[in-house]
Amino acid sequence: FGSDTDAQIALDAVQAYADREFDKMNELFADTVMFFPPQGGKYVPVAIPANDFLASLHEPYDSITRYIWNAIPLKYEDRDYTNVIVSFQEFKYAKDGSVEKSKVVDKIYIRDGKIFRVNQLMGELE
Repeated sequence: FGSDTDAQIALDAVQAYADREFDKMNELFADTVMFFPPQGGKYVPVAIPANDFLASLHEPYDSITRYIWNAIPLKYEDRDYTNVIVSFQEFKYAKDGSVEKSKVVDKIYIRDGKIFRVNQLMGELE
């Protein structure tokens, strides 16, 4: 297993996004973060500070609420990073009054106390 410190970094980033605390996220990120979106495709390099990018993801929503289930830090002996798997439910309250409900798994990669990659997997909830 990886460290509780790395697990907390991942948890802080997941919650900071929902709370629109973009400056806090920038503190937790490396200079560039590779983001793999839930719809697939290829990695998107995001330069930090990323306030404009993060705000654009939030633009259609009044608020986002997350209910975190767990955070599991995994550290392989031959690797210089920790992979923290964070599972949660997410409710996105859109400006048009609709609600998007999802179950999400974020695979957050941390090296030297900074997040450098995020892979996001998502499925709809009824």
